[in-house]
Amino acid sequence: LLPLFAVVGRHTLEDMAGASENSWYSRLTACGIHCTPVLRGMTEYEGLLDIWGDHLACAMRDWSHTQTP
Repeated sequence: LLPLFAVVGRHTLEDMAGASENSWYSRLTACGIHCTPVLRGMTEYEGLLDIWGDHLACAMRDWSHTQTP
C-alpha cells in the first residue's frame, strides 16, 4: 500500500494502514492479500519532488502571464 499524498498523515495512518477493520490494510489482509504499508509521502522521493517542483514553477510562470497589471 503506497499513499499518493504529499506527506503521511492521519488519513494514511488510520484509513490506509490502521488496525481498524475498515482500513485498506485490514480489508486486504482479510481477503488473504498480503500487503505492506509504505509510510512515506510523495515529497520523500527526490525524483518526484523534482517533478512536482518543475510543474509548480511552470504553473506559477503561466499564471503570472495571465494576470493583468
